[in-house]
Amino acid sequence: MGLYSPPAAAGGTPKNIKNWAVHDTFTTSREYSNINTGSGSVTAVGGGFGANTGGTAGSRGGMYGNWTNSNPPVESINDSNPDFVAVCELANNTSTGFVSYILDQSSSTAPTQGTGAYTSEHMGFLLDTTVLYATNANGSQTTTDISSGVTVTANNTYRCVAASGTNIKFYVNKTLKATHTTNLPSGATNSTGPMFGIQNDAGVTTTRNAYYGGSRIAWDAE
Repeated sequence: MGLYSPPAAAGGTPKNIKNWAVHDTFTTSREYSNINTGSGSVTAVGGGFGANTGGTAGSRGGMYGNWTNSNPPVESINDSNPDFVAVCELANNTSTGFVSYILDQSSSTAPTQGTGAYTSEHMGFLLDTTVLYATNANGSQTTTDISSGVTVTANNTYRCVAASGTNIKFYVNKTLKATHTTNLPSGATNSTGPMFGIQNDAGVTTTRNAYYGGSRIAWDAE
């Protein structure tokens, strides 16, 4: 756990890497803070953790990881070609209204809707009931429907690879699903961290679960 600079491959750029592992005490760990609301909760499950909405309308279960810059050195993450990857099951079923997400972002504010409405600086994946979006924002949001061929009720590997100032490529299980060139996160002082959660829509009282198995972000050390 923590931050380090591995050697670069021949001719490559050295990378800093921070891992957010999951363990039984994650709810009190310096690595995580929960974003639960209403009847929502997070619990340790099988080497990862589960997020649960509970049976209350609008309730959310989830967490965000403490930022990359919470440990020195403070660096320019969004401007240093960040590469974010996480393993998760975004929902146990897709029968009624909810949002679920795995994001690398610069804010602890969680999304409550899908496309067009979530403008906090981020890149990642957002499931709006049955539609899976690749998403990023920097004051305005860019999204692409990447639902085809993805089973969101299974554990998948979700990855965003940014060429800062140029594009973000979005992968699911190593398959390129979208490339975005607008509203790219930027900023020399911005730290980032993972956010994972699931939330019922207003008026929806179905109990729903998601599963998170850990994540990591890498960025240029130079």
